[in-house]
Amino acid sequence: MSMGYTSRRSAYTLLEILVVILILGLLLAIAVPMIQGSRETARLAICMSNEKEIARMTDKFMLRSSRMFPTPWQLASVYDPKVMKCASDEDPYVLPADFIENCDHDWNLSYAFNVEYDLFKMRKLQITRPAERAVSYDGLGAQDTSGNGGQGQGQGQGGGGQGQGQHIMVCHHPPGNPNNVIVQNVGAPAFAAHAPHGDWIMTRPDGYCAGMSNFDGLAYGQSNFLPRHPIGEGVGTVLFADWHVEYVPKLEARMFMHSATGGGNGKGNGGGN
Repeated sequence: MSMGYTSRRSAYTLLEILVVILILGLLLAIAVPMIQGSRETARLAICMSNEKEIARMTDKFMLRSSRMFPTPWQLASVYDPKVMKCASDEDPYVLPADFIENCDHDWNLSYAFNVEYDLFKMRKLQITRPAERAVSYDGLGAQDTSGNGGQGQGQGQGGGGQGQGQHIMVCHHPPGNPNNVIVQNVGAPAFAAHAPHGDWIMTRPDGYCAGMSNFDGLAYGQSNFLPRHPIGEGVGTVLFADWHVEYVPKLEARMFMHSATGGGNGKGNGGGN
């Protein structure tokens, strides 16, 4: 006589389902920050690679310019636009083509340059302690109006502003007195308004700006620096004059030749805090 077996389909209990959901939730809670951290680390690595390319292109230019640094109006003839935008920068500063020599398109910029080399017409050999001096760094947040860019004040005669967002140094031609060119620190969003009356970023092709004795490199750098990489508390990449790249949480006086707060060569006496 054959014996019959009754097959019964097993089912999960509610408790087992809840345990599985709990385990999956814990795994996601662990994995998501790790994935995000890996992505931010990768973006930081790309930004540092961009800075190294900026170093290579700058050095190549300096071989044919008696070791003089390029000026902003030479941007298009020195740099590749692809390396001037950081992967973590969702809103780069747009530099109008009017400010760039032989260029018919605007540039997206994620990096600010240490303007003291341009203002003082410095050659690379004149830079003391090049391993500590900044050349370029993460900055120029176009839409940052939070005031987190520091408290650097406008430099020179008639400079203005108390660090509301990011700032850019320009050679300003006052209306009605175009020959009285002054150094002025202006907010990045309002920068394009200076193009119609012939203002240039930092220096003009035909010479110096006035008011340079009041320039404070650190104060100006702090008003531009943007630690956009959320590694720890937030860091920004910095290219130094010996062409190595680091990421730092803030700019320091030692990174500038002209700093009223110490660390420079004593030539700066400008404001900013």
